[in-house]
Amino acid sequence: MIGFIILLLAFLGLVASCFVWGLHELRHPKDEGPFFVDLARKIVERMPAFELRKQLLALKAEDEGWTKVKEEEKPVWLKNLRVSSKTWITNGDVHGDVWLVLGDVTVPEETVFDKILIVWGSFQTGERCEFQREIYAVGDCIIGKENHLHSITTHKSLIVGDETVVETYVDSNDKMYVKRGCSVGELAVSQTAIFATEECSFGSTYSPAGLISMTDAEEQIKVDRAIQRQLAMCTASTRSYEYVRRKIR
Repeated sequence: MIGFIILLLAFLGLVASCFVWGLHELRHPKDEGPFFVDLARKIVERMPAFELRKQLLALKAEDEGWTKVKEEEKPVWLKNLRVSSKTWITNGDVHGDVWLVLGDVTVPEETVFDKILIVWGSFQTGERCEFQREIYAVGDCIIGKENHLHSITTHKSLIVGDETVVETYVDSNDKMYVKRGCSVGELAVSQTAIFATEECSFGSTYSPAGLISMTDAEEQIKVDRAIQRQLAMCTASTRSYEYVRRKIR
């Protein structure tokens, strides 16, 4: 009988010991409170680009703080374009100067630019250009050979020229073509498909169609553009037919 009581007490002691540290933490918590969980935040592959877009669009929508850049202060490739500038500050932190360009931009070779760039149009660069800050474009982007970029995101297609180095990410809503010898430090992501030659290197990649290896980027681009032109012609013809049919009715 005594042995049974001893075993029972030992068992109850073991069970009670499981709650000792919990009670101690409850009475003397190490943390100030429960960890905050933002249920509205989505973890997606394109989060860095989405966050940049969101913040720059909010900055663009602000009426105050923007100043028109004088013609004599613009580089040659921004002449005759409407350009505004603003210092990007959030919560007291200065992120740098932002230049907003309204229109299509063509950058000559060997250009160096050290400001955050919003291009409200298409964007194209020559060879051996260097962009030290983020680029956000709403149109198609063509990056020339041997460029050096910090990051770029676009609402349309993106072509990255031979031997181009991107420190962080390249991001596009449409197809992305990465040519021979390119290097992307962190992430290449497309909402449709990424075409790349075997000589390219990436930190990681993501697209619904995956990473599609190809031997000739130029040929793939020509084929895709031919298909797009054909689709555009068919769409225009269909619209014309529908318009004529409605007029007859």
